Amino acid sequence: MKFVVRLSDVALQQIDEQIAWYELKQQGLGERFHTVVLELVYLFETSPFAQVRYEKVRCVPIKGFPYMFHIGIDEELRIVHIFALIHTARNPESNWGKDDWMFSESVYYYGLAAG
Repeated sequence: MKFVVRLSDVALQQIDEQIAWYELKQQGLGERFHTVVLELVYLFETSPFAQVRYEKVRCVPIKGFPYMFHIGIDEELRIVHIFALIHTARNPESNWGKDDWMFSESVYYYGLAAG
């Protein structure tokens, strides 16, 4: 049975921003990034299990780009939650802000937040 994949508003915004940024850097690169992201999202429907990095939060690299998805899995409900798209080479503090994805209701609702 497949998993349902849900993207947070934060993750959707981050993906859109990176598509636009890559497209400005090189024509077609934004589309390539979008394609790689979509392929990974579709893969999560059947194979979402990845390395656990923080409590129950899993990190999945975006092939060919310096980003990782941070996801949570509710095995009972068969839902994959994509919380954020994090740049792997930036200062971690620049990835987390006042509107930190770790403080979103969906993370707490599914018991995925640390602490």
